[in-house]
Amino acid sequence: MATALWALWIFECGEGVEPTSKDAERAVRRAVLWRRKFFGTQRAGSRFRQQRSGYALVRTSRPITEHLWDIANMKVRETEAIILRSYKLAEADKIIVCFSREMGILRGTARGARKLKSKFGASLEPYTLVTLSLYEREGKELLSIRHAELIRSYFGLAQEYQIMDSLAYLANLLIEFAPPHEPSEKLYRLVKTCIDTISQHYERAEAVIRYFEIWLLKLSGFMPETMKCNSCRGSLNTGGQAALREGAVLCQDCRDGQGMTLARESLLLLNAALRLPPLEWTARRQFATAAGEQEIAQVIHLLISRALERGHSSGLPGRTVTNQCRTLA
Repeated sequence: MATALWALWIFECGEGVEPTSKDAERAVRRAVLWRRKFFGTQRAGSRFRQQRSGYALVRTSRPITEHLWDIANMKVRETEAIILRSYKLAEADKIIVCFSREMGILRGTARGARKLKSKFGASLEPYTLVTLSLYEREGKELLSIRHAELIRSYFGLAQEYQIMDSLAYLANLLIEFAPPHEPSEKLYRLVKTCIDTISQHYERAEAVIRYFEIWLLKLSGFMPETMKCNSCRGSLNTGGQAALREGAVLCQDCRDGQGMTLARESLLLLNAALRLPPLEWTARRQFATAAGEQEIAQVIHLLISRALERGHSSGLPGRTVTNQCRTLA
């Protein structure tokens, strides 16, 4: 064979010599490809490639027309998103929960995402900013993620356990408050800004989370007005004591001796959070007294608990809203 090896490459230098003599096979090649595309194949290697591509119509109990109808009703979408969570699915897949700019909270499957040489790489790790290409089927809650382009990663945060714990709380709270498939540009920019601030200022992570809680309540409609009495609409800048009762901030006359008393310092800090970016607010908050910080934590705790209407549990293993709303050092 070694002496005749040159004969394998005659087609490159010999005019009119075809690379293969299987003229009949080449003649029916297009028909074979058409059959495999629409009716599947029994070859193990081909079935594997078809499963990877996601487009093949292998033989199942469903009629071929139903498969064609599913493909015809697929909508290709592309959106910028922040990865919040991921779950294992089967042997090599993942279920991804993300918050997208154009589509809100999404859940989708990423085929082969857990494989060593996955096309997704590290783009589906929690808290990464990506551009997702996905298919949406009518009547299906789970989308199919086909491609993820990494925009920004925060891999350095993984080394800080407390930072990751705080971000996990942020993600869980966001999933609880944001309805699925309902986009919110303001909420998306809030989440993106808070994660960016935490990645650049580790020491202010807990304060940024408190800022996020305040704004999340505000955008969800659960944050009461802090500069006027929610009952008589009188100003709370006169120096009298205010109180939080049943999710409303009331003046001294309207509180009827009930509710949690609020100091003026706490009201000013809450109001400043709605006017300042997170970095400026966390800098101002450093000058607050310990009593003021504790009072703000209690107020946020009560408002979140009231909004969720299910006690104090945040749904995270080993972490509760009570712990998260503790005094921030």
